[in-house]
Amino acid sequence: GGVAVQKVRDLEQQLQACDHQGRMASAALEEAQRRQAGKLRRVEQSVEDFFRRLAPVEEQLRSVASMPASHGRSIRHYDGGGDGMLEARLDSLEEQQARVEAALQELGARAEEGLQAAGAGSAAAAAAAAAEAA
Repeated sequence: GGVAVQKVRDLEQQLQACDHQGRMASAALEEAQRRQAGKLRRVEQSVEDFFRRLAPVEEQLRSVASMPASHGRSIRHYDGGGDGMLEARLDSLEEQQARVEAALQELGARAEEGLQAAGAGSAAAAAAAAAEAA
């Protein structure tokens, strides 16, 4: 009688603790996802800004590429007047694009890790509660 009632109370407490732990993990995951979404929005805005700034450079390169060969200029060597500014700008934009792509990959990997960790934590809590009940 009394032992069975105590076991039921203990199981109820364990279940409540697991439920509370699950809610806390869920809240933490939601907060992490909210932060990651904010970071992703900022990265997307940076990418949009990058492409908006790149468009005029691409247009300038297209106009140079359409020049007759007699002008003796290639796209990579066109310097807009001899100061090398276009070449330097292209190099800078290529480096920036590589950094943005790396940041996007890292952000995606971290978001995936967070989702996997949250899922594993909830599964472990449920398994522990089931083992205790048995």
